[in-house]
Amino acid sequence: MPLMKNKLSILEFVQAAHRTQKGFSLLEMLTVLLLFAIITAVAAPSTGRFLSSLQFRQKAQEVVSVLRYARLMSVTQGENVYVVMNDEGATGFTLSGGVEKVYEFDLEEDDAVSIEPEEIVFFPEGQVTPAHVTFTGGNRVLRVSMDPLTALPIIE
Repeated sequence: MPLMKNKLSILEFVQAAHRTQKGFSLLEMLTVLLLFAIITAVAAPSTGRFLSSLQFRQKAQEVVSVLRYARLMSVTQGENVYVVMNDEGATGFTLSGGVEKVYEFDLEEDDAVSIEPEEIVFFPEGQVTPAHVTFTGGNRVLRVSMDPLTALPIIE
């Protein structure tokens, strides 16, 4: 019987210690840090791919916005607007005719923009010569077709 009394007192001691304990044990902290490290390691590659995709779309949208601007200027100025690639390494567009502007795109080393045919003509009536603009970023390719009747860029 005295042995049983000792066991109860040890149990009461442990329960009392748990009631007065505040905070986390070292083992609990290490477990949480390990789980956090595993989740971060799994999520990091997909986050990188998402950011890369977002940058590609932003650069492609910049190309499309220049084409929309050329259409707008042609209609509002009542003159043809010509869009050609810049002479310096094809890193932007040169607009001439109803508006004189040079646009440089912030392209990475493996990015490229091309126009087919070499010149796009926007007419004041809201039309454009049939053309394709291709934007390449790494292994991604975005092709923009110019609708001849509405002169709006269509992303394919």
